[in-house]
Amino acid sequence: MDEVAKNPFLCILENSFFSLYKSLFNSRSIVLLPISQSLINIDITKKFIEQHILTETSIKNNFINNKGQIVELINDTFVTSFGFSNHSVCNIIKRIRIPQGNNYIEAYLIDSHLLVSNNTELTYLQYNIEDDIEVIIQRWSKDNEEFGKFFINSLNRFNNTFVLVPGYESETSNIISNITDKSIKLLLVDKKDYSEQFKRKLVEICLNYSYYYLHDLLWGYLVKSYSTKEEIIQSRISKMRNELNLNLSLLIFENRHEVSNINILPSVELLHQMEMTRLPLKKLNYLEKAILINNSSSEPESISLLVLALVVGNVRNAIEHYSLMKFYLQSLNENSKSLYLLESAISFLIS
Repeated sequence: MDEVAKNPFLCILENSFFSLYKSLFNSRSIVLLPISQSLINIDITKKFIEQHILTETSIKNNFINNKGQIVELINDTFVTSFGFSNHSVCNIIKRIRIPQGNNYIEAYLIDSHLLVSNNTELTYLQYNIEDDIEVIIQRWSKDNEEFGKFFINSLNRFNNTFVLVPGYESETSNIISNITDKSIKLLLVDKKDYSEQFKRKLVEICLNYSYYYLHDLLWGYLVKSYSTKEEIIQSRISKMRNELNLNLSLLIFENRHEVSNINILPSVELLHQMEMTRLPLKKLNYLEKAILINNSSSEPESISLLVLALVVGNVRNAIEHYSLMKFYLQSLNENSKSLYLLESAISFLIS
């Protein structure tokens, strides 16, 4: 909260333009609050402040500021549009409320201000990774041939020559990560000090494309490596399905609210969507939704309901999907609570 309390934008708004500040409480306006670091050597005038006070228009995700300029909300970024002489992409750090008594100002803490120019970020962030992964890489390769040639040739070389060895999965994910990192360095040839959110977006896009491109190689390896465990899992699922009076079970979950408010079928559908996509990030998103949709009150309950969804949905290759997502997260050096819950559900089915 110190970043907000001591923010020069907010301090000047309150101390120098108090009537404007007071009018914002419980109004329809939202304030874009640039982080303090981005305001060094910036003259924070009334005009500058009014350019960061937005009101939503009748067009979804389009806002107009107090100076009549248009700002668009694209994914998790605010992008300058009509009326601005510059092109700026400001990443949302978090949504906040600035309180005063029983009233408050709706605000977004952003990583820069609207008057900075960053055309490269604008170009690269106007894509949906889930729908346009091939289009994105094709466009970037056309704009930067050195990037495209190195990236695709490196993936081709890996695909045609690399031998995956059991027990060396982390080394494999590191190699894929290195290909991605080297490719991104070629993409950002201007050596500009880009925001961490922007660089994170590039890594996500290139890494997901890498796993998309190498899917057949990685999937074939995982299916072969886990064939014995997959047989055990499928045998256990088959046994549990036979033990369940499935039609009665589904009837209970859909209609018997005194037994449970949970309908397992939406979770099952999300797991089937997880099965179908090749993008690791999209797999993780579907898995997370499949778990969250049940509104479980505890970790053991989450695992139990996930096991039930796997059984009811007769989900196949759960351990391979888990391993592919783990590959991806190792490349990012990250963890996932949802993946841990899936691991626990798989362990139950194997035991």
